[in-house]
Amino acid sequence: MTVPSSYHVYNAFPSPTDDRFKGNPAAVIVLPDSDQTGEVLDDVLDVFPPASELQATAVKINLPMTAYIVPLASPAQSPKFALRWFNIAHEAPACGHATNASVTHIFNSERWKDVPQIELLSRNGVIIARRGDEGRVTFRFPAHLGLVEQNKQEAEEIVGKFAKAITKGSLGHVERVLRSDVFTVIQFSKDDKIGFEDLQLDLQELSKQLSPRSVLLTQDLGDNEITARAISTAGFIAEDAATGSAHCALVPLHTRGKTGKQAVRSQQLSERGGLLFFEYTPGEPYVYIQGHTEDVGPREWSA
Repeated sequence: MTVPSSYHVYNAFPSPTDDRFKGNPAAVIVLPDSDQTGEVLDDVLDVFPPASELQATAVKINLPMTAYIVPLASPAQSPKFALRWFNIAHEAPACGHATNASVTHIFNSERWKDVPQIELLSRNGVIIARRGDEGRVTFRFPAHLGLVEQNKQEAEEIVGKFAKAITKGSLGHVERVLRSDVFTVIQFSKDDKIGFEDLQLDLQELSKQLSPRSVLLTQDLGDNEITARAISTAGFIAEDAATGSAHCALVPLHTRGKTGKQAVRSQQLSERGGLLFFEYTPGEPYVYIQGHTEDVGPREWSA
């Protein structure tokens, strides 16, 4: 199996009403069908071309993420697919915005236009996706529940390191700092008026201070409305324009102590920006991600 030269581009998680919000670009490539079924697929890697080919194609396309889809042998009304994600540097364990693009592409395809729900098999588990409200798609990702609040001394040290990377703007009032093995989260006070939208950062300095964790900035605006920025310390991408996977840590954080299903709306304050919707019941293992998708159109890469 070889990787085709044609692909489709989508902007994931744009606002449908505001030109400022352009969303996060992703390429989607549908590979030939596999005769393997989801029930007997021991390793999702078995149905894909070599990773070196997938990686090389992602580099040629040169978007934040390229998603590869393989239709599996499954009933027509409950189709299953294998899914992998590659950025320009390596394979990603998961990617929310490219999953948003992939699900949209499948639902918009003539072959699956009447299908209400699909399953995507990935190295990170099974993703269930369905058609959502108001033209959105909905899919579930594992909740990231590993954030631990830092004590005062630890928080001040982390904020101090972050401040060293600021080249424009100033920090507002930090309410708390949390960390996991993946993220450093700096949450600003609900009453803070300075905000963090206009903060500019020296990414080399930030990487030196806080690598390897990505840095998430967030603020709770009340009534389950939040804002966020997701800044990478990896070097190959400065900031995630609109990210579903990082919100799988932020949404459980902002709904701690609440009961019952919570509907959360997040405005991502990157340069391109994004608008994301979530459903989450505190303590549950999955976050349901919802978002619009802008169809940019088909493209071809050349050798």
